[in-house]
Amino acid sequence: MGTHIDDVITTIENRDGWTLGGVILNRGLTVRGSASPIGEMYVVANLGSYHAWYVMFGIPDIGVSARWAFDEDGRLISIRVQKSWSP
Repeated sequence: MGTHIDDVITTIENRDGWTLGGVILNRGLTVRGSASPIGEMYVVANLGSYHAWYVMFGIPDIGVSARWAFDEDGRLISIRVQKSWSP
C-alpha cells in the first residue's frame, strides 16, 4: 500500500507473463457489492492463466487478472485479484 502508480506500471511491464490491460484515470475501481467506486484511478493487468485439475469437467483454462486502485495522489490503496474461466 502506498506505492506510486508509475512503480506499479513499471513492475507489470517488467514481469514475464503479465500484460498491462489499461490505465483508467479519473474513474474509481468499481467492485461488485460496493456502493461506491474505490479510489480515483486504477490499473488493470492480465497475470496469466493455468489449466485447472478439473479440466475433465469442461473448464480448461483459468485466467488471472488484477486491478490496482489509487488515490488522487497516485498512491496504491487497494488490490483486487480475479480468476475467470473459459469453457
